[in-house]
Amino acid sequence: MDLTKEQIFEQMSKHSEKKNGLHDLIEFIIERIMLAERGEYLKDNKSDKGNGFRPIFSFGTGHKLEFRIPRTRYGGFYPQILAILRDQEEEYNRLAGTLYTKGLTQEQVCEVFE
Repeated sequence: MDLTKEQIFEQMSKHSEKKNGLHDLIEFIIERIMLAERGEYLKDNKSDKGNGFRPIFSFGTGHKLEFRIPRTRYGGFYPQILAILRDQEEEYNRLAGTLYTKGLTQEQVCEVFE
């Protein structure tokens, strides 16, 4: 992923003015990582081509994050960063279930996650 300092500062200044600036910046960075991953995948798989995006939602630091996942024509590409996000989400669910079964109320579980 090749981002210049100017591009980074531009994105940071653009997103810092918004209400969800940090989350928008996280979405931007993760999307750029996925695009770079697809670029590397396409270098190794010359017969495949980039074919648009598909939406996906994840949760990060209490907010819903929306991503555009790059696709390939033959569907063989899957960004590795999504596996990390999925593992994190599964761990959140597991922790919430454990806290709830240990006797915490739903409100208390929400406070822990906040």
